[in-house]
Amino acid sequence: MRHTCTLVGAADEKYARSCDGCFAQIAPCPCGRGGLDFTVLYPTLGLAFPHLEHAELRQATCRALNTFNADYFRAYADRMTPAAVIPMHTPQEAVAELAYTVNELGLKVMMLARHVQGPIPAAVRKEPDIGQYAFWLDTFCLDSASYTS
Repeated sequence: MRHTCTLVGAADEKYARSCDGCFAQIAPCPCGRGGLDFTVLYPTLGLAFPHLEHAELRQATCRALNTFNADYFRAYADRMTPAAVIPMHTPQEAVAELAYTVNELGLKVMMLARHVQGPIPAAVRKEPDIGQYAFWLDTFCLDSASYTS
């Protein structure tokens, strides 16, 4: 069955393509005839999830988003892959989520947290009410093994 796949945002019909099937509401003609050979879907919604302070919530939201994206885009895996969201507060949570997304979900790309917020112990000791809002950014996640949530 053939249908016309209109590119998202196309103002006139010259951007319409005839193809065997696609889901044009998500991406312009992913059947390959619209110029899309392969794409990585960046998890804009997931940018905040790896930075949540509460460990259980952080891990659960990353896992839920990764599972949803893998399931939602599985039928298009030959031309699209979502990037997995990997939390980095501890090496253990990063390895666990990475192993799950690769081994169980079959994802091929990951988005790592760009930093981990580290507490400033002196600020917490001196002013507990205000100190909880003081933090430094470990931009390479080198000291993340010592953080507690």
